[in-house]
Amino acid sequence: MKQLISTLVFASLSILANHSLAMDSQDSGVSPAQKWYQIEVLIFSQQDVFGDEVSPRDIILAYPDNLIDLDNNNQGFIALPDSARKLGPDAYTMNRTGVYKVLFHKAWRQPGRAPQQTPWIMIKAEKPDSSLNGSLRIYLSNYLYLNTNFWLTRYAGLRARAINSAAPPALNAEASAESSTLEAASLSPEPSPWPLPPTPPSASKSTDLATDFANTGATQFGMTAREINEIVLLKQSSRLKLNKLYYFDHPKLGLLIRVSRYAKAPIKEPTKSEGVIE
Repeated sequence: MKQLISTLVFASLSILANHSLAMDSQDSGVSPAQKWYQIEVLIFSQQDVFGDEVSPRDIILAYPDNLIDLDNNNQGFIALPDSARKLGPDAYTMNRTGVYKVLFHKAWRQPGRAPQQTPWIMIKAEKPDSSLNGSLRIYLSNYLYLNTNFWLTRYAGLRARAINSAAPPALNAEASAESSTLEAASLSPEPSPWPLPPTPPSASKSTDLATDFANTGATQFGMTAREINEIVLLKQSSRLKLNKLYYFDHPKLGLLIRVSRYAKAPIKEPTKSEGVIE
């Protein structure tokens, strides 16, 4: 009888311990056996061959609160050197086509965490005629998922300035009326303005070229302030499978991504034979 009671007590304690461990793991967003992943992302622009894609202007551009810099963070995300990239040949081929232009290409390692504990990675790449900004994240929730929220801002060039000139010679009343009628018929409603690209929380305004170009007369790349010509937003969510190359695209913007498992090397305890002095 005593043996039966002891067995039941041991079983109950084991269940409680396992339940407590599961709850702790769920709260922290990290499983007892931490999973690590190696990720490579390539973001590119592509030419609208047919020229019939009109980007919507009623879009919301914003950065999330939990945003990190891949090259400088305390979240355990490890940026990898260029030599660790596997999509280099793809980037080379795309740049040579004249249709695609690689804007962002990085690889890193990160732990698999629940969405509530997974930070967003800041995306930032500046060009003389465009600016890529936004964020993305890869999180673990039974399966791997990708969230993207980045945008490409294209600039139209120098801002137009009104030029005061002498008024043209007056037309006779009939010609003037006819001209006014034709001009009124040719007018079309003004399109709504493009939203103002926000400044990344961790970046100063002096280094945010998109804001500088849009709002100030600061000279960058030998040019003065410019008008926004277009903003292309790539915002979506998708499930990912390991070791598979994914291609997400928009007629003017695209993404290549590959995720693989990474086994962290166990920490080796030093031994006396390795010269450890007690």
